[in-house]
Amino acid sequence: EKSGEVFSKPLSALETPSKHLLGHISSLTCMVLSEDGTRILTGDRDEKIRISHYPHTFDMLSVCLAHTELITCVETFGDRVLSAGADAMVCLWRLEDAKLLDSHTLSDAATTDKPIPEASSEESKAWDYKAAGTAQATATVSGRFRGKNEAAPVAAMALHRASKLLVVAVERSTELRVIRISDDDKLQVVGSVSLPDKFPLGVGFLDKPDDAPVLVVAAPFQEESLLAFSLSTGADGAVTATRLDLSSEEAHIKAIRAIADCAKQDFLSNPQGEEGGTGQQQYVQKRRRHTEPGWKELHGKKA
Repeated sequence: EKSGEVFSKPLSALETPSKHLLGHISSLTCMVLSEDGTRILTGDRDEKIRISHYPHTFDMLSVCLAHTELITCVETFGDRVLSAGADAMVCLWRLEDAKLLDSHTLSDAATTDKPIPEASSEESKAWDYKAAGTAQATATVSGRFRGKNEAAPVAAMALHRASKLLVVAVERSTELRVIRISDDDKLQVVGSVSLPDKFPLGVGFLDKPDDAPVLVVAAPFQEESLLAFSLSTGADGAVTATRLDLSSEEAHIKAIRAIADCAKQDFLSNPQGEEGGTGQQQYVQKRRRHTEPGWKELHGKKA
């Protein structure tokens, strides 16, 4: 929320007033509840992750301090916390006292999108041009934040709890990174997943704890809204990704296909709006217009 406030409302009674839970001085960029439901973690644009008691959110327990740019993702599993930010860093924390256990800074990856124009001289604040188009950037004061380095921001991440594999999407990169969390709380890159031609809008795992992890990737690809990959671990610990055929009749593949059909309905088949183009094109254009420097000047669009 741009004002840094967190509210709650029961899904069974959406007509009831919202309850205020907590507030940050700066804009919020992500939020998650711990697995046991006793902690709420909130990340902001000032590089901090706040751990508060839930539901007594007035009781702030600790603050995670290590990132140097805004927080883009937070996830919990057991008594551990994973975070990522626009500094291209992934961190592993202990939930109890916010102690940093390990961190890993992702190296640059190949990108496919055309270069984005530099911000005009009239801009009073620095734009995060590498985070353009992400939900995190859009939610963070229309993508503006204090650029301090040239690292490629982490746009999304997904954790497979059974295998302790973390998949990380770097903004404007067509390569997902696979990181293993070892039993001694170390982060190690053990593989990658190559995408056809676009960076993803989101990543997630199917809930299949007894089988090989199945990764689902949502992205504005030319032909498909979703891709699925099976991740397997070799004898040397390296992880390889095998793309799944979504025409299969297996139950989990049928579920992915059903989600993909819904996505196509929402993004590709909507009637043309006032700006023209498909629903998907309008969606991406609106997000990029609010996050990329020079977009309005280049395309003549209204903000």
